Amino acid sequence: MLRVVATSLEGPAGLTLAHYAEFFSSWRLFRILVQSLAVSAVSTVLTVAAALVLAYAITRTDIPGKRFISLMSLVNAY
Repeated sequence: MLRVVATSLEGPAGLTLAHYAEFFSSWRLFRILVQSLAVSAVSTVLTVAAALVLAYAITRTDIPGKRFISLMSLVNAY
């Protein structure tokens, strides 16, 4: 990550923020960035909510298939 940031700051005169100024001066590119961050945030919230429900169901209830759900969540992690 640090290498990507360092590369993005490189310019003919050394370290510069000109690339970022050019990026944020374009409304279209800024809108794409905002939409990407919004999709990421919604995806994260939905995933955490689903994981919370499954974790609660596995640890606190006596539902059938508890072992299967637990094993499938482990398989999905890899």
